Amino acid sequence: MRSKTYFGTAAILGVLLFAAVLLFGRSDNAPSAGPEGAPASQAAAVRKAAPPKPAEDKYGFVAERYDVIDRKVGRNETFGEILTEHNIPYAQVLSISDSGKDVFDVRRMQAGNPLRVYSDSSGGAHRARYVVYEQDRLNYVVFDLAADSASSPVYAGKRRGDIKRLRVSGRIAGSLYRTLENGDAPANMVPPLALALSEVFAWQVDFFRVHPGDDFNVVYDALYLDDEPIRVEKIVAARFGHRNTDYFGFLFEEGERPDYYDERGKSLRKQLLKAPLKYDRISSRYSKRRFHPVQKRHKPHLGTDYAAAPGTPIYSAGDGTVLEAQFKRYNGNYVKIRHNSVYATGYLHMSRIASGIRPGARVRQGEVIGYVGSTGLATGPHVCYRYWKNGVQIDPYTDTLPPAGEVPAGLMERFARVRDHVLPQIVAVSPPYIAESDAQEGGRSSNRAL
Repeated sequence: MRSKTYFGTAAILGVLLFAAVLLFGRSDNAPSAGPEGAPASQAAAVRKAAPPKPAEDKYGFVAERYDVIDRKVGRNETFGEILTEHNIPYAQVLSISDSGKDVFDVRRMQAGNPLRVYSDSSGGAHRARYVVYEQDRLNYVVFDLAADSASSPVYAGKRRGDIKRLRVSGRIAGSLYRTLENGDAPANMVPPLALALSEVFAWQVDFFRVHPGDDFNVVYDALYLDDEPIRVEKIVAARFGHRNTDYFGFLFEEGERPDYYDERGKSLRKQLLKAPLKYDRISSRYSKRRFHPVQKRHKPHLGTDYAAAPGTPIYSAGDGTVLEAQFKRYNGNYVKIRHNSVYATGYLHMSRIASGIRPGARVRQGEVIGYVGSTGLATGPHVCYRYWKNGVQIDPYTDTLPPAGEVPAGLMERFARVRDHVLPQIVAVSPPYIAESDAQEGGRSSNRAL
């Protein structure tokens, strides 16, 4: 009887002990033992953690694996001299040059451009394994010398930069370029920014005749590399106040092609350029009665004379067909272009007519058609720009040209969203006040990241 009681009690205690182990011996949150006594979760983490990836340099190589030499291409230095200096057989040099000529012609290497040579002693001899040549700050060419074969690859690479959106505003005192130059826009951004802005409003504003007091607000994207601005990617939106009129431009990238439109969705591109070249000054304007400097008498001058350095390119003011391209006694070398049934333009006194410009040839707006000279009845280098409307020569500065197009009706809602998003950024910030003393210094502008 006692033995039954004892065994029964033992059985009950065993069940209770087993239950206690299940309930309290292992918690769901308690780590289980792993190798060498470590918790299993930690062991798993150790197994799963990958070793840190070696850092790559700007060309995508792990520089610490090589002996790296940075230098520049020497004057008159050849590709062969560069490679043989690093123990590359001349036969391999010729093979690489030939196999990679579709990617990069090694004869185009320019003195002063950066080179990086990666060398090591794998295979027994210390020699170059890769050579990188920088074409410019963004683009480079890699010569893979690691394989001893005639098919060593040559490939082009491009560094990735960062796009930053910036804003610049200013009030003109002198010229757009000088105003930007005297402001706080990055120095290397001034030329491309001035050019880009003048191209946006090429049909509304004659940037060679901007007025002191004209002002602007611009939002633009700049490409940065190594925290340094490299180039202007695009102007996103701009306002230019000229002769008490505000002109707006908004980049809209949908539709047939990216273009700039005003606040109503009308294209800023007109049918004809305001001026057919980058000129120094207007030496003579359209006039019904002008004293001719050569003939010494008063007569009509039905054109606009733009004085410029000899050889300055002259552009077609718009798309069209060449009607005449020849030399005449008074006109000198000249070209006449019909743009449509309404408009035609003429360009006189060229030093020479550009290749391919002949009667019947089609030209595009901005295409070079000739170069400034003083042929024919001329006293100095200039182009006399003639402008016909419905067969009558008129003053282009008095004609209001129609817009080239507008945002399609189906895209107007999207355009409005783009416009309304950026509009406050070009109207809310007024250009800084310019006192008379400031104007003599070239004006000020402000530039800051949005």
